[in-house]
Amino acid sequence: MRTETDELIDIEQACRMAGLSRTQAWRKVKAGTFPQPIRLGTRCTRYSLQEVSEWIRRCLRERADVAEVSR
Repeated sequence: MRTETDELIDIEQACRMAGLSRTQAWRKVKAGTFPQPIRLGTRCTRYSLQEVSEWIRRCLRERADVAEVSR
């Protein structure tokens, strides 16, 4: 969910934060497992910093949940 204080970041920044290659990020977008980019023009897309950050937090929570079940 975007807010007025949200920042827009490019694909390189989103990939660096998420530890993904561009190809991996686009595959996850297509699969619906990574935030959708925001199209600003015909050749310009950006990602919501908050959405990418939340995606990372969700991945960490899921990993922690799996670790708890494994114990």
